[in-house]
Amino acid sequence: MSKIYVDEILPKENAQISAPNLQLPAGSVIQVVQGTSSTDTSITSTSFGDINLSATITPLSASSKILVTTSIPYMVYSEDTWVQAAFQLVRDTTSIDSTSNVPGAYAAGTTPTVYVRAIYSHSCLDSPSTTSATTYKVQARVLNTANNRQLRLSQDGLQTSYITLMEIAG
Repeated sequence: MSKIYVDEILPKENAQISAPNLQLPAGSVIQVVQGTSSTDTSITSTSFGDINLSATITPLSASSKILVTTSIPYMVYSEDTWVQAAFQLVRDTTSIDSTSNVPGAYAAGTTPTVYVRAIYSHSCLDSPSTTSATTYKVQARVLNTANNRQLRLSQDGLQTSYITLMEIAG
């Protein structure tokens, strides 16, 4: 029996490594893309709006699934009463997953101010059925707006939000 011993195999200089016909077992991770944001954002609207957190992936196969995970530090603020927020995940222009609400804050009395800090971590398995570039983004809103109620993200640019996209072989 013959044996071949190698220390390292390298591609030819400037060669492109691609695998258009690559067949991986279902469940294999094909590629990973991550987007980040440290933009100080204040949300005061009851309508969903972008929070400057997105990532784009181009699936190798239309049968692939995309596992989307997020980690978003946030703070809700209220001067006089209850405030709560909600997040949603959007593929291109279509909402594919949303929360009804996340932990909020309640200030009792006439002039107290309350801050609640937390991290919104979420995952969603999507089937985009395409090999075109696909952008995933997170949007947020508050559920009530009177008297300076707001959702703050990456306050003072000191906290980073993440969105990670993993293409999973179908």
